[in-house]
Amino acid sequence: MSNSILKIKDLSITLPKNADRQFAVEDVNLEVHKGEILCVVGESGSGKSVMTSAILNEVPTTLKISSGTIDFDGHDILKLPQAQLNELRGARISMIYQEPMAALNPSIRVGKQVDEVFALHRPEIKATDRKTETLKLLEQMKLPTPERIYSSYAHQVSGGQCQRIVIAMALACNPDILIADEPTTALDVTTQAEILRLISDLKEIYNNTIIFITHDFGVVADIADRIVVMCQGKIIEEGQKEDILMKPKEPYTQLLVDAMPLLETTRTPDQSRTDEPSVEVSKLHKIYKTRGGQVHALNDASFVLRNGETLGVVGESGSGKSTLAKTLIRLEEPTSGSVNIRQENFLSLSGADLISSRQKIQMIFQDPFGSLNPSQTVGFMLMRSLELQGEDPVEAKARSLKLLQQVGLGEQAFNRKPRNFSGGQRQRIGIARALSMGPDVVVADECVSALDLSVQKQVLLLLNDLQSTYKMAIIFITHDLRVAAQVSDYITVMEKGKMVEFGTADDVFNRSKHDYTKRLLDAAPGKDWHPPRLDPKEAAEIAKSLEKSFS
Repeated sequence: MSNSILKIKDLSITLPKNADRQFAVEDVNLEVHKGEILCVVGESGSGKSVMTSAILNEVPTTLKISSGTIDFDGHDILKLPQAQLNELRGARISMIYQEPMAALNPSIRVGKQVDEVFALHRPEIKATDRKTETLKLLEQMKLPTPERIYSSYAHQVSGGQCQRIVIAMALACNPDILIADEPTTALDVTTQAEILRLISDLKEIYNNTIIFITHDFGVVADIADRIVVMCQGKIIEEGQKEDILMKPKEPYTQLLVDAMPLLETTRTPDQSRTDEPSVEVSKLHKIYKTRGGQVHALNDASFVLRNGETLGVVGESGSGKSTLAKTLIRLEEPTSGSVNIRQENFLSLSGADLISSRQKIQMIFQDPFGSLNPSQTVGFMLMRSLELQGEDPVEAKARSLKLLQQVGLGEQAFNRKPRNFSGGQRQRIGIARALSMGPDVVVADECVSALDLSVQKQVLLLLNDLQSTYKMAIIFITHDLRVAAQVSDYITVMEKGKMVEFGTADDVFNRSKHDYTKRLLDAAPGKDWHPPRLDPKEAAEIAKSLEKSFS
């Protein structure tokens, strides 16, 4: 792979004046080789998507390319006139976007959208032959019944099928370079595995160069030839996959690799306990009525959880995880079943009794920003929770400040509003708010899925520490098997509303019985990669040092 197909030289892209740093991309130099899969990795705000958008000269209008060149086929892409750019995009360099539904026009049948690529970039194909070529392409994407897919609208096919259609559009002209911007992030783990296999297979057929943008090191371990690591707009490390994943040199890369959770369980519950359960759920059922009949979104869910224990609830989209969470806290009323919290029938309560008992079960939401009132200070939100329980303002403030210390934010966070915090810090505020009620049970619904790996690890460690202090039971809902392995005593696997498997985390991960569980475990990206680990003290020192250098 010595032949370069693309050269980026001294590329800098400036951010608006009020941004937290001067450059989105700073002094980037990179050669992309023919036929390779180059993975560009980094956390949110690292500049990876902005850098690759410049390859198509599609940098957002709020940003400005201040210097640099991008050489492709003897031309600087940044200086090409619009007509030549239009010829280049889609034909020589194509993009697979993160959100396939947003990339497809909802009002045009998907077959016609693929046809359009042929019409624009391959005029030698007659209009009467385009459908035949499109159907061949859809079949190559391993889509079922290509004729039906051709005639469907985007909303009539699944997310994974939509992504295959977008890939078909990108490959229609057999481009030299294919840019894939987080193309599997929004997909379930089994669908993700299928798409990754498809991309690898198609590379062998088309011999494209693939620039694959991702934050998921598991995906990188499965598909990369070479890796580029970005941080704060700069390329800080690049090399062959084996070198970056097993022998990273830069402290930031070491921290990222160390933050990758393993498919190895960390907790062993005491199954002989006979003390009072924190929560006991029996035959919980939720039926939604539709025009076509009924949907059993939750079907006879049952489990018992005691203080200090965590139940990991895993499954793909539509498995019933979120319906379970909503019915437990009565955001949705279940059709039948029972939920006993500290031996009190939570589902039978109403009025003042329900309001009083709600403090026993609290929720940490997936989107920390959306669940916090942007107009209120952190201190107001925490104090209000405590004052509603009858505490006087002086005690409420003292407890609020203590909670902020416990979640690692400190007293300075008390008078600030949510917009002044990062995503990880906002999630810590959400955790503090949930704990302010002194709950017996906490439902954490995908509470780390929107966080970068290093921040995710910090929040998971925080939850474990706080559980040791407060002894609450946690129902931890996630689609990520690795995350579930780090925090769970017990695991339940959900499919189509049913708990198809339940057991200790060790049993489910190492001695799974149900075929669906086995498929989920087998589809986990990077399952054969065993990343090097830092000593916890060393990791903390690196994180502290990097935080200082970024501030």
